Amino acid sequence: RQRDSARPRQGVMWIARHATKLSLPDIGLRLGGFDHTTVLHGVKVVTKEMSEDIAFDAKVKKLASRAMTRAAERCAVAKRSAQMIEQGAPA
Repeated sequence: RQRDSARPRQGVMWIARHATKLSLPDIGLRLGGFDHTTVLHGVKVVTKEMSEDIAFDAKVKKLASRAMTRAAERCAVAKRSAQMIEQGAPA
């Protein structure tokens, strides 16, 4: 695996851990088959760096907020589509 992609992937692991109810094994599986210990290490690395670097902390939290906003928007669209289908209207 490429070292250059480790930090972004660790950031995604941190976001997934803090923004979802997924277990460490589930996060690893969804990110390409990583072991739960790899996910735990990634979360710890990002948490440590966030505590040491205010700019990095802000960047990770901004990305997490964006991800959650987009996920909420997708859920709202899916809910509206389901309601339209239940009412017999074309989605």
